[in-house]
Amino acid sequence: MKIALAFSGGGYRASAFNLGTLTYLDKIKIDDTSLLNKVVAVSTVSGGTITGGRYAVGIKRGESVEDFYHALYNFFIDIDLISDIINHLSSDEGWNEKKVKSLINSFADLYDTYLFDHEKFGLLLNEDDPIHLKHIFFNATEFTTGLQFRFQISEKIYGLDTDPYDKGLIGNYYNNIPEALAKEIRMGDILVSSSCSP
Repeated sequence: MKIALAFSGGGYRASAFNLGTLTYLDKIKIDDTSLLNKVVAVSTVSGGTITGGRYAVGIKRGESVEDFYHALYNFFIDIDLISDIINHLSSDEGWNEKKVKSLINSFADLYDTYLFDHEKFGLLLNEDDPIHLKHIFFNATEFTTGLQFRFQISEKIYGLDTDPYDKGLIGNYYNNIPEALAKEIRMGDILVSSSCSP
């Protein structure tokens, strides 16, 4: 049995719903394992990326589902994100000439700190310690063409003449990111790219 999940947007409402879905799938057992362990693919956007991104990072770091649940639940309950973003924007700390002081960058910085503990996309691209998720898509839209832009991780695809992209395209046909560079992207930046931030 192989399961694929699609987590849509809708802010914290969508994130909380998706959190419930993951924890429910973890409680249903088939053949001495949970249905959650049968999930091989997840595709997310916006609020869905909050849950999907945090889950992927959590299991890659060896967290239990219960630990992941409490970390995300506590983020929803304990963090006053808007106040913290305003405070971050009001401060000069963490900003420099290479980083524009903006609402979007402030969101990214706080997601980076609160949700992902400064993890980068390279954690998920690393093939050591494989996880049950074999195909991960954090979806966004890029402004140049208005087309879908994917932060994608997939098992190696054999038999295709797409040598640099044999594990999936990071970006789209017109704009893509080499894997070596993609490894340095903060998960907080991916979440903000996927979200409908002002």
